[in-house]
Amino acid sequence: RVRITAQLIDASTGHHVWAERYDRDLEDIFAVQDEITESIVTAVGPEFLSAEMQRAQRKEVPTLDAWDYVMRANSHHSRYTRKDAAEAQRLLGKAIELDPMSAEAFCLLAFTHLMQVQFGWSESVSQSRKEAAKAAQRAVTIDDRDAWAHTALGLVDLISKRYDDAVSRLEKAINLNPNLANAYGALGQAL
Repeated sequence: RVRITAQLIDASTGHHVWAERYDRDLEDIFAVQDEITESIVTAVGPEFLSAEMQRAQRKEVPTLDAWDYVMRANSHHSRYTRKDAAEAQRLLGKAIELDPMSAEAFCLLAFTHLMQVQFGWSESVSQSRKEAAKAAQRAVTIDDRDAWAHTALGLVDLISKRYDDAVSRLEKAINLNPNLANAYGALGQAL
């Protein structure tokens, strides 16, 4: 048998963010390794994103780098309001200006345009759809292994009524990251 304890502690505050203990038979060490890795990524991913968004909100504007702008934009995007979607786009413009190779910035930019279409906040649905497609395609071009970018592109196909393309793209996103719930949800819509 093997016992593994893993914990994540916020270094700046000393607070525990996450902890888990695993007691397993050591029949197949690789299966245990895969289970632990999946568990850690599933638990820590959202915590990391939340902590990064909070950290970016605390920084002064002159000290922000591209990553900080993306995290601030993510914080605004997650509020699901018209005003926050526009602010996220503004921040993402600054992130892209600082780092034109940021797949994360282009991917999130695509999601903000998709949100504007979905909630009826767009002045021009066709223009928002084009901007979402352009941003998502740019994200995939920068990083073809980014499951979020493929999800964004799949959603563009979905709202453009290219259902077979959407299914194919979303299945690729799921193959890249089998834990990406958003890709499964979008695939369900496409199907």
